[in-house]
Amino acid sequence: MTNSHRVYACILRKSNGAADALDVLLSAERYQGTPLIKLPGGGKLPGESDEQCLVRELSEELQLVDVKVGAMIHQSTAPVKSQFDPNVWVSTSYYLIASCSEPIHHLESMLTIPDKDGERVTWCALMSLDTGILSLSSDRDALHALKGAMASATSL
Repeated sequence: MTNSHRVYACILRKSNGAADALDVLLSAERYQGTPLIKLPGGGKLPGESDEQCLVRELSEELQLVDVKVGAMIHQSTAPVKSQFDPNVWVSTSYYLIASCSEPIHHLESMLTIPDKDGERVTWCALMSLDTGILSLSSDRDALHALKGAMASATSL
């Protein structure tokens, strides 16, 4: 068995709607033929910190620049078996992105999964987002934590 650590980004922006509403960036992907809706991010390389991984992944996947990693939002409590390789156990960490360039590559107005392997990203209203649309249980847990943190921050 092999262990893998994956790091994901919670990228937020002010919504075009209500003054205090936020959007979160979601990725609609097809990976090895499997459709996924998830938070952007990926696997750490040997010797990489979580922050270095996120900067690299967001640059490679979405061509984001000036990525500043903020606070950790959520971390898995125990590794889970990879849905793509039964010999790999995956642990996850999720970070709020303090700032980055606006995504322009692969940006779509609707959350639609590509027909072929690849990805598209879409801004979705954070507080009204049904976490059930996310493919990975760790993403659903992270989104619950993110919603809780944002609700607490706006109620102060």
